[in-house]
Amino acid sequence: MSELLLFIRLITSFYLVLVFVSLQANECLLTWNDGFNKQAILSFIECVSNPQLETFIPEQERIAVIDHDGTLWCEKPHYTQVSYILKKIEDLLPFPSDWLSNHPLKKAATEQGINHELMELSLVTHMGLTVEQLTQSVKEFMSQTVHPRFGLTYDKMVYQPMVELITLLHQKGFKVFIVSGGGIEFVRTISEEAYQIPQERVIGTSLQTWYIGEPTPHLILVPLLVLPINNGSGKPVNIQRHIGRIPVLAIGNSDGDIEMLSYVQQSHRLSLSIFIHHDDEEREYCYDEGATQLLKLVEEHPQWLKVSMKHDFKVIFPIQTNNR
Repeated sequence: MSELLLFIRLITSFYLVLVFVSLQANECLLTWNDGFNKQAILSFIECVSNPQLETFIPEQERIAVIDHDGTLWCEKPHYTQVSYILKKIEDLLPFPSDWLSNHPLKKAATEQGINHELMELSLVTHMGLTVEQLTQSVKEFMSQTVHPRFGLTYDKMVYQPMVELITLLHQKGFKVFIVSGGGIEFVRTISEEAYQIPQERVIGTSLQTWYIGEPTPHLILVPLLVLPINNGSGKPVNIQRHIGRIPVLAIGNSDGDIEMLSYVQQSHRLSLSIFIHHDDEEREYCYDEGATQLLKLVEEHPQWLKVSMKHDFKVIFPIQTNNR
């Protein structure tokens, strides 16, 4: 009898959630198209934030982790941090301006993102800087450098529907963390202004820092990585290191996010994993490379959502331009 009563209570709760979501759908996630994925996201948020429901999760455990490159902002034609590193190399090297454009390093960066050689170069371009100096340098780059296709400065290349989702999660008592394979100092320069995510809620690949006491106390970056690198299996490790709890919501777009998306399913709470699929060549880019394993896993896990940028997003960027 107790199992029957529990089943009835769950069905009743589910029905009430559907009614609530249908009433709120026109008021929430305005830059998302109506459909299954929007309804599923709103239903999940309501289920875990409504204290009247069996699926309620206390605020201290209501944690969301979101990848950055390709999930919150554009990662093509290559990662923004790659663009920054290449620009710094051009500034540092005493070679003609077209030297790097024709160098195999530039081709590798464009095709593969941050490879081992480029990661080593990032250590060179960052080392010896104070955290404040790096932050200022990155902010200047982001506000002044224009994306080669869309004509927007890099700080405007965020996905408006994702910004809107983060806002809703904050309103519903979620602690939202960015969990990026990129440099933690790099991502922190944009996290508060672009997403209203505090810098202390950014988890990324880190350089070691040293404390210098003279002439005034400051921290400088040194060319040594803090392991593990925040990608693949390193993401759950660093989530535990920084947060100490298993999240209940994870969002990513590549094979490097598989372990994080899988990790939240171990929370023993209602949980949700979301895959952002780049399938909109006209308004952004269309590509599956780097996400082939994740695409397969999404098909095998019915509790994971595949969000289509083409079909689920009404707009892509906050400032719309004529995409070329």
